[in-house]
Amino acid sequence: MEEKNNENTVEAKIAQLKETLAGREKEVAENLTRVGVLERQLQERESELAAARQQAADIQVKLTAATGELSKAVGSYRSLIIKSYPGIAEDLISGDTIEAVDTSLKKAQKLTEHIRQELEKEGVRQRIPVGAPGRISGSDAELSPREKINYGIGGKK
Repeated sequence: MEEKNNENTVEAKIAQLKETLAGREKEVAENLTRVGVLERQLQERESELAAARQQAADIQVKLTAATGELSKAVGSYRSLIIKSYPGIAEDLISGDTIEAVDTSLKKAQKLTEHIRQELEKEGVRQRIPVGAPGRISGSDAELSPREKINYGIGGKK
């Protein structure tokens, strides 16, 4: 009887091991399926990543070109501003963007106006006569027209 019990126990254990093995094989099959799905997803993501990197490179090229064009446009704008405002020193107008050029123009205009006002104040203080001084002195005013002509061509009064 003992042999029968041992045989039953062994058979039960074998059956249990077969059942466990079948469960494990099922898990392995499920895991292999999941691995296949994940590998396909990984390939899709890698493909998307490569496309995104190519897009980024294309955008970088376009950005570089646009930056160069912007720089040229700002240089042209600065030149136009310099020609449009000849009373403002060229060195006072600077900037890498249109806004910066406009800001420097406003500052230059304020500075130029301030200097102009200071010079006007100084001029009023010194009372510099406008225009050339008179050619005829007080005694020359008394000369007749003939005497003035003679004086003008090198003759005596």
